[in-house]
Amino acid sequence: MGNEHEEVIDTKSGFAYLLVKWRVILLAALVMGLLGGVFGYVKKAAKPAETVLSYEERVEKSRKALPEDTALYIEQLYGQYSEYGKILSDWNRYIENSAMQKLDPRSYVKRDLLYSVMSNTPNAVSAFSSSLLGREEFEKIAKAMADQPSADSIMELVEVSDAATVNQTGLSPAQQRVSDNVIAEPSGEGTDGSCNMMNIRFFAASEEDVDAMQSVIEARILERQSELEKSAVHVTVRKVDETTSVNDTKWLLNMQQTAITPMITMQNNRNNFIKNAVDVLSDKEAAYFALLGAEDTASATSTAAKTKVSTKDVIKFAAVGVAAGALLAIAWLLLVFVFSDTIITEEQLKDNFALPVLQRFIVAGSEKSLAKADALKKKGLSTLGGVDAADSVEHGGKVLVYELQRRFAKSSGKNVFLAYDCDRTEIRETVDRLVEFLKGQGITASAGMPITNEMDFQDLLNSEAVLVATTLNTSSAGAIKNIKGICQRNQIPLIGCITLIDAAKY
Repeated sequence: MGNEHEEVIDTKSGFAYLLVKWRVILLAALVMGLLGGVFGYVKKAAKPAETVLSYEERVEKSRKALPEDTALYIEQLYGQYSEYGKILSDWNRYIENSAMQKLDPRSYVKRDLLYSVMSNTPNAVSAFSSSLLGREEFEKIAKAMADQPSADSIMELVEVSDAATVNQTGLSPAQQRVSDNVIAEPSGEGTDGSCNMMNIRFFAASEEDVDAMQSVIEARILERQSELEKSAVHVTVRKVDETTSVNDTKWLLNMQQTAITPMITMQNNRNNFIKNAVDVLSDKEAAYFALLGAEDTASATSTAAKTKVSTKDVIKFAAVGVAAGALLAIAWLLLVFVFSDTIITEEQLKDNFALPVLQRFIVAGSEKSLAKADALKKKGLSTLGGVDAADSVEHGGKVLVYELQRRFAKSSGKNVFLAYDCDRTEIRETVDRLVEFLKGQGITASAGMPITNEMDFQDLLNSEAVLVATTLNTSSAGAIKNIKGICQRNQIPLIGCITLIDAAKY
């Protein structure tokens, strides 16, 4: 009879046990993941330093593979090639920043202003025009324009010709007629009677931008006149003509092409240089030339190769550590579950002893464990409604009374014995409280440890039914076997069990 129910390993019970122990699994996974990451870092950090040569070492090795005169020739070639590259880089920066190159030839405005400039000091005329525009004026113009470009990028958009006598300038016929009229007029007071013409040209994306440029220039002309007056130099400046043209496509395209012609020439020279001097090198010579070309990034690359560790490698080893830690923890917990004599889950009672669980009670003997008991009930691990130990007995006891009355309906007596095998104070008090509650419900009940106490053994023999009070994570399977054997030998019905969930140990 004692071997009627062989102990079995239930997969569902084992899975439930692993869920309860999720913190252990997580902790093991994190620890092993950390160790794996550290291992990956140390391993990969040391490896490149042993195998990767620095840039200087690679240059020296490649140079030694060539004759001395050939190496010097390759270095001279690279010096010339590098100089071409620097010049082209400067031109590329110019194209990226130039306001003129960004203008649309089909949509822009050009304006020419013609001024007569006369002075009592002949040299002051040319000095006046040459000092008219400086850095400060270009910055004012840039701020006045709609998109506010940089001052350097708009220098091509403003052109001031040197003031010169009319017969020395290449004026257009229309401008020549205007200048002739100026000369015919009486000369200004304090002038030498000669007429000098100054032409100022603006072009920009819109007429508003051109107007903004003109306002800055006109303010600068008045300011410059005032500065010269303080030095007893009299300069008379009059605007005698203004011409505005829109979308002179051919003219702007010619200006843009002229500006980048040196860059095109330099690019052609570099292409011919590569074709005629670099492409004809032997493999070893070309390899040395290419290695010299890596000079700009070589130092950073070689240093990184010795010290930097790939993040992917560290993550890979950390992931392996996490997986290994989780698997090891699961394997260890399953071994404990399989070979441990302790009752861990209710499924073990059902599968190994055919004992139905009639009710669950949370054992909480302190404020800390009371808090844990409340959390357990929120997770659905107990059917009790209260947190306090007495309240738990009352709520769970009502369900237990119903189960007992349903089973006692088939028998004449109502004398039940609650057998437990754990001598902890909290367990005894919980079971004793439950006994008192059952007595209050008209059920004769007693409780004790019949395996170790002879008086409790006699109480079990005098009862009409027995309930096993099992404390999860504390009670042993052997003790339950002994209690079940006593009941079978004395033909006393073992009607089921109640589980006591010890909040302090769960």
